[in-house]
Amino acid sequence: MSHTLDAVSPVMAALLGEVYAEPHLEKAGVLVGRAGGTALPQINAVIPAVRCRRAGERALLTTDAWSRVQHEMARHYGSQQIVGWYVARDHGVRLTARDTATQERYFGSPGQVALVFDAPRRRGSVYMNDAGSVRLLYQGVFPGVTSRIAGRDGAVWRTVALLGAFGA
Repeated sequence: MSHTLDAVSPVMAALLGEVYAEPHLEKAGVLVGRAGGTALPQINAVIPAVRCRRAGERALLTTDAWSRVQHEMARHYGSQQIVGWYVARDHGVRLTARDTATQERYFGSPGQVALVFDAPRRRGSVYMNDAGSVRLLYQGVFPGVTSRIAGRDGAVWRTVALLGAFGA
């Protein structure tokens, strides 16, 4: 079984719309919702923070980007929190050294997530902070519901459960 954008939540549709628009331009932003502790967070909104203007530029969460994010948080999401971030690019779905540094510096709390997209290939990865490290939860077609991912203690989660955490 597979999902189209019409079959996922409005939040996931908005995120994928942002990610897949102009797939050769890197972009990044934050995920807003409710923390899950050691479980996946509930994601209720997306705040785009950086959209590069030319291919080859890198989307960095600069002071200006954080200022815009904080303004949007205060204006629209005062009762929620930042639960992770995303980056979309055209060269793979693995965390780079720069991505790992961003995750550790800004999104280091247990349960915070990083979504890494290879926009032209419509693939992605989901990483989560767990017990002091960043753990891969899912990698593949995004959104995909046919793959299985290994969870804590060897338990197996279906990607449907992962998308459920995003409100799908």
